[in-house]
Amino acid sequence: MTFQGRQALADAAAFREFIAAQGLNAAPPLDLRDAQWVTFGGSYSGALSAWARQLYPQHFAAAVASSAPIESQMNFQGFHDVVASSLAAPSVFGTPQCLATISRGHAELGDLLKTERGKRSLEKKFNLCGSNPLDVRQNIGGWAGFGVITSNQYNNNRCPTTSCNIKLLCGNLSAFRRATMSDLDALVMLQQHQREEMVAGGNPNAAGCTDISWQSYLDSMKLIEKHSDSRNFFRIWTYQLCTEWGNFITCDEGSNCPFTRGYNDMDLWYNMCLEVYNISKAQVLANVRKTNEFYGGTKFPGGTQVVFPNGEVDPWHSLSVLVPPNHNIDTIFVKGASHCETRPSLGPLGSLEYRLSASFSHHVATIFPSFYHHVPQHFQDNILVVQLAT
Repeated sequence: MTFQGRQALADAAAFREFIAAQGLNAAPPLDLRDAQWVTFGGSYSGALSAWARQLYPQHFAAAVASSAPIESQMNFQGFHDVVASSLAAPSVFGTPQCLATISRGHAELGDLLKTERGKRSLEKKFNLCGSNPLDVRQNIGGWAGFGVITSNQYNNNRCPTTSCNIKLLCGNLSAFRRATMSDLDALVMLQQHQREEMVAGGNPNAAGCTDISWQSYLDSMKLIEKHSDSRNFFRIWTYQLCTEWGNFITCDEGSNCPFTRGYNDMDLWYNMCLEVYNISKAQVLANVRKTNEFYGGTKFPGGTQVVFPNGEVDPWHSLSVLVPPNHNIDTIFVKGASHCETRPSLGPLGSLEYRLSASFSHHVATIFPSFYHHVPQHFQDNILVVQLAT
């Protein structure tokens, strides 16, 4: 059996049929055969939620697809384009100065990479592990091409560290910039600060040098035995990138990427698919084309009664549905929200998550009265839902 999104969707439909049949065997019997089911999901599972309604409308009456990347692209430049705009977005306390410092600092880094002396200087500044790691182009792509500092897609103004809070990141970076002579040195100070945050958060390994070996990353992806860390997850996810989705995050020359451009390119990802999974560039291109042909991308052909919530600072929103393709589809764009922050979930009273959750039942009733009004009044706030696994 091949691990694919289509298999997961078939499993969801089979699960719905199984639960409906099991209800008749319950004591007392519960007839769920005509129950209205709604799928919910965020990110990858958000795409599955939308596709479940699209492919199995007889099983699922509606869907909420938060942060759902349903368009497959080979070169996903849009990810870092949104990262750039987020760093300057006032809705999350980003500033143009913050973006400028990060962009200029990475440009300075790129200039130093052009000389032997510059590479050795960077290795010392950033305390990089190994012997001359910046002599390997792939190491540069996997490090500076994603940013030498951490700017997470899950921005949260309640997060206590700079790696997941743009307000803290930009505030600290501004202070570091005032205390040093260059944008690059401000990045060095922020990177050191973030590693100290990691140590304080329980990761003692962050106290040592920074390992940027791309080959070590690829070797860890080749391990197929079970691990307690995240290696198995990334092996499975990147396998699906090579076999279905594409969506390879790059930092190309000419893009708006705020990091060091020209090293994190498509060759980096084509070589990864080939080395780790023995999937060639031609196969990857064909796989992504077939995915868009099968689902239809953001045109979402045949799809009805789906809500697509997306956040302003979510780098994945450019692959989702932002403009309804027909009158039976609705979109929500939340200013300042990050990846999956628009997914209904119970958060602290008064929080963005709580307010979104409280409004979704009413919102679904307004958009999809054709199915909602068939549900008895006392069940309308507790519609049977399937939360597709992330």
